[in-house]
Amino acid sequence: MEKNLKKMTEEELFDFIRNHREEFDSQIPDKEHEEKFLVKLGNAIKKAMVSIVPHLVKAVIITLVDWGVSFVLWRIFL
Repeated sequence: MEKNLKKMTEEELFDFIRNHREEFDSQIPDKEHEEKFLVKLGNAIKKAMVSIVPHLVKAVIITLVDWGVSFVLWRIFL
């Protein structure tokens, strides 16, 4: 390889792939390649996902406080 692929810019990487297209078309990836790719993809998705649980907890707390204050005010009004 010309350079370490991790140190290439995006444009250099595309140029490298274009210039070596025949090598990519003729070579078959390793058997473990798909498994490694799926593990890395799963890890990336887990990092990107945002949990909504804290937001749901805040919504429940606000709802309970609102209900409690409304109930107390209603009892005072009666």
